[in-house]
Amino acid sequence: MKRAILVVSSLLVLGAIPLFLAYAPFRHLFVGDPQATGAADKDIQKIDRNNLPPENTAVDFEDLCRTKPLAAVQESLATYERTVQTFRCNFVKQEFLNNTLRPTEKIRCEFREEPFSVTMTWLENPGRAAHMIFVHGENEDQLLAVPASKTQRFLTGGFVKRSPYDKEVMQAARNPVTKFGIRGMTRGLLEQWDATNGNYELNYMGLAEIPELPGRKVHAFHYRPGVPEGEEQITEKKIYFDSEWKILVGLVLHSNEQLIARYFYQELEINPMLPEDTFQIKRFK
Repeated sequence: MKRAILVVSSLLVLGAIPLFLAYAPFRHLFVGDPQATGAADKDIQKIDRNNLPPENTAVDFEDLCRTKPLAAVQESLATYERTVQTFRCNFVKQEFLNNTLRPTEKIRCEFREEPFSVTMTWLENPGRAAHMIFVHGENEDQLLAVPASKTQRFLTGGFVKRSPYDKEVMQAARNPVTKFGIRGMTRGLLEQWDATNGNYELNYMGLAEIPELPGRKVHAFHYRPGVPEGEEQITEKKIYFDSEWKILVGLVLHSNEQLIARYFYQELEINPMLPEDTFQIKRFK
């Protein structure tokens, strides 16, 4: 009997060795990246609330969408910068990565503009992380991730630390967490369009209700570049702005018939009061 126990115990230990070795490097790799701070500073631009354009009260936003769609998108960004300090939502995303259309993820997110801060808790289809926190200017501008596996949590001490631009991190997303958010997404659209020197079509498709944003009416736009954009060869974008808040709440990208990405801010709350520990890793321990 003792011999049997000894054999079983030995097998358990031997079985644990490969697992430990597999995750020992995993923990070691989550270390400070001296280049992350500079890169994050470039991606994250603080809102200059002292020099924002005044609200355009001369034209109704829907009329602006219909007659001057580019001006409407610009006004949407200005509206966000004038009014939003925090938001909470269920962020739905699906992305085409490494020649594969990934499953749709649903992520509970809390976001703060100053300092740029985001928490993510995966509700559906998590990858290796169950929770993630990033705060610009803290933790050496590294993201903190809580592994989904209890075994991984034990082996890593509860959480791991890695640059937002780490190669392995970027294999799981099209963009780094430093570009997350409604403002970042809207700015990205405008910067891309500016780079085309006007070689695109942007059309207003009207006021609509879509299944991805139940209970909300949205202003829908259709964008088509003169030439396919970027490495992904984007040929079409569908863009949605909430009719009440006048801010971006949905984006769908295609390369011809291939879905490249879709993003929706569901159950969006604007300027909720966030508890002091919202962006602290201890809340997930």
